[in-house]
Amino acid sequence: MEPADIGFVSSVLGIACGIVAVVSGSIVKVKRMNNERRIRESIIANNIDPETARQLITPEENREKNRYSTLQWGCVLLGLALGYLFTLLLNAMFGSNINEHTFSFWIILSSGIGVGLLISFAIKLKMENRENASNRQEE
Repeated sequence: MEPADIGFVSSVLGIACGIVAVVSGSIVKVKRMNNERRIRESIIANNIDPETARQLITPEENREKNRYSTLQWGCVLLGLALGYLFTLLLNAMFGSNINEHTFSFWIILSSGIGVGLLISFAIKLKMENRENASNRQEE
């Protein structure tokens, strides 16, 4: 297989993965909205007391916990890319033979992921501290 063919196939697969992700995300969102609508209709039809209704309708609180997941994944992937670039730099500058078949290649990639996780943790901690400080000032 020629390099141009590999590039074409990887581009098509990358675009297809993006399309599948958007479509499946939209389907999940529509189903979730329909579920919430049915729950609200059931609450109204059955005259459920307000406390039970609040317990049935408050799954949105779980999203607060995952608020920084995009930041975390972005930093992990950025760390992975930087680890890969570091291996390329080592190969180019020092003529070392680090490729995907060597153990050191995977160690460098794992280190890049670890650095990405540490950076995302530091950023998340800083953002949460700012948010808490602004909430205290508002009170």
